[in-house]
Amino acid sequence: MTPSELLNLMESSIIKTGFLRNTSVYGRAELVALSPDQQFKGVNDKGAAVPVYNLKQTSNAMAGFKSYICDYTPDKVHYQILDQEADYCFTVTMNGCTFGIGSQADDGTVMVTHGNMNSSGLGEEYGEAVDSLMGSGTLYITPHMYARKSADETRKNLTTFGIRINGTWNFFYQKYEILGPGQIKHLGLFPFKTTMLTG
Repeated sequence: MTPSELLNLMESSIIKTGFLRNTSVYGRAELVALSPDQQFKGVNDKGAAVPVYNLKQTSNAMAGFKSYICDYTPDKVHYQILDQEADYCFTVTMNGCTFGIGSQADDGTVMVTHGNMNSSGLGEEYGEAVDSLMGSGTLYITPHMYARKSADETRKNLTTFGIRINGTWNFFYQKYEILGPGQIKHLGLFPFKTTMLTG
C-alpha cells in the first residue's frame, strides 16, 4: 500500500483500530492488514454508504503491510519510536486519550505517545511524562479537541496515524462517530499541524 492509497482509503472509508494489540517490541514495525467490519454499516457526512474496515495484526505477509503500533493501556502513557523500518504508524482508537508527537531528529526519527486519562486524572502527569521524554515543542491532540462537547452530542472517535513521505513523518486523524447499533458515520480526515515538528 502506498501513502497516497492509504490517504485515499481514509477519505473514502472508515478504518477502526480497536482490535490492534499492543506491540511486542518497541521500535519495531509489525504486519497489519485490513478486514471488512461485519458489525457496522458506514455513511459519510452526506449520507452515502462507505465501507468500514478493521485494522489488525496479521501473520500473512501477502495480505498485510508494515506499520509501527503505538500502544494503549488505561491510565498509562505509552511511546513508540518511528524510524525507517516502516512508512506507517497507527495507534488504538482514541475516544478520550491524548496523542503526542515529538520533534523529528535529523535522520527523520520521531517519538510519539498515547496517553489515557479517563479515570486517574492523568492530565498533568501526562504532560510532565511526555515533556521528560520528548522535550518542549511536542504537538498534541487532546480530548477537548475531538470528543464530547455537550451532553446531547455523541462521543467522537479518532483513528490516528502517521505516514512517512520522502523521509519525513506526517500525521493525520480520521474522525468518526457511532450513530447507533450497527451505524457509524465518517466525519472527515484531518492533518496534524506539523509546523511544530521541526522545532
